[in-house]
Amino acid sequence: MLAFDPKNVSELVALLSNHLQTLLYSEGLKPQQWSALRYYDRANATARTVGSFARYHSVSHSAASQTVTSLKNRGLLKSVTSSEDARSRIIMVTARGTRLLGNDPLNKISALIAKLNAADGGELVAGLQVLSRVLYSDQVR
Repeated sequence: MLAFDPKNVSELVALLSNHLQTLLYSEGLKPQQWSALRYYDRANATARTVGSFARYHSVSHSAASQTVTSLKNRGLLKSVTSSEDARSRIIMVTARGTRLLGNDPLNKISALIAKLNAADGGELVAGLQVLSRVLYSDQVR
């Protein structure tokens, strides 16, 4: 087992983040656009609003709206009027968006992670959950 050195761990996290950010500029989309496309593909009907997307990703409503608009302009997302509330717009992934998700750059990372054995995968998940929780709690304060 490797020695725990917080400075080395933080550098490793930063390096992985940089690699992921580079990978996520793909198919003419920015990382936040990929994130939005994934979000709307998986979200239940009540969560497929700009406001819900903004809250989930901790971004402003304006930033979320700009991302959604850019994806609509590319024909990857569309808005429909909610059947439950005519004042509300539901965001949906188009057939073109669904096809593009087949080329999601995270698929490459998922394939690599899938090669981990169950014990290593479980440790990775546990460690990332703790790191995420700690980072989030520090941001909230």
